Amino acid sequence: MMSLFSNKDILSSEVESWRSFANSLTSQQDKEMFKTLLSDYCSYIDVIVSNDNDESFPSEPLLTALIISQQKKIINWLIAKSLNTIKHIDKNNI
Repeated sequence: MMSLFSNKDILSSEVESWRSFANSLTSQQDKEMFKTLLSDYCSYIDVIVSNDNDESFPSEPLLTALIISQQKKIINWLIAKSLNTIKHIDKNNI
């Protein structure tokens, strides 16, 4: 059980190190987006720690969570854009 808490501390430290990267971004929108991604990742820390094997590096699950989160946002953006295009086409064909 002691190992569980130390792994969680390691992951929390990893997240904190990425926060300084977020602060270095020039665009306020980029800063907010990256901090949101980090926050989303933090909600998965307990799951990552409980499924941890000794071979993983703390950055690996962080990057995986960030990529998946970004992919979901891109897909949602594409769906919204497609729906707007379809509405625009339907409106012009009336």
